[in-house]
Amino acid sequence: MVDKSRRPGLETLRRALLTKGGAKSQARAVGTVLFKEALTIFSSPKRDAGDQPTEGMGDLPGAEVVKTPTDDNLREMILDEIYNPPKRFVCSDAFPKDATVAVRAAPTQQSEFLTCLPFGAEIIASGRCGEFLRFQLQEDHGCRHAYVPLVFQGLQLFATSSACVPGRSR
Repeated sequence: MVDKSRRPGLETLRRALLTKGGAKSQARAVGTVLFKEALTIFSSPKRDAGDQPTEGMGDLPGAEVVKTPTDDNLREMILDEIYNPPKRFVCSDAFPKDATVAVRAAPTQQSEFLTCLPFGAEIIASGRCGEFLRFQLQEDHGCRHAYVPLVFQGLQLFATSSACVPGRSR
């Protein structure tokens, strides 16, 4: 087993854990270190995920980062929720029966349009990013992550279904 506590990015965190004064003082010191690190990440200009300041911090759990090409630049999308196992979503009662919903390459209305889904479509979502659901879109050359709005102009377009996801047990 590799001792990750000696990696350069963890030194500040290790010192915070060694703070004297009991558990409350240690918790406060660790919280301060983590807050400063998060502030640095989110206030700095967007960079490649490998360049993030947390790279040296070891394998810490966190939100999944997804990269989707947008105008030859890579845009980072951090999922707010990861559905494991995936969740089945169906059209809600608010979804107009004669309408379609746009499927996008990224979780924004300005991202590349991929296709559209009609009323009655079911989505097996692997996560949520803001007001968008992420799912696997089947294409001729394989699968890719795609996004549909969960809410559009105040209308909830999709709702979770109680039916089981195929290939998964409840």
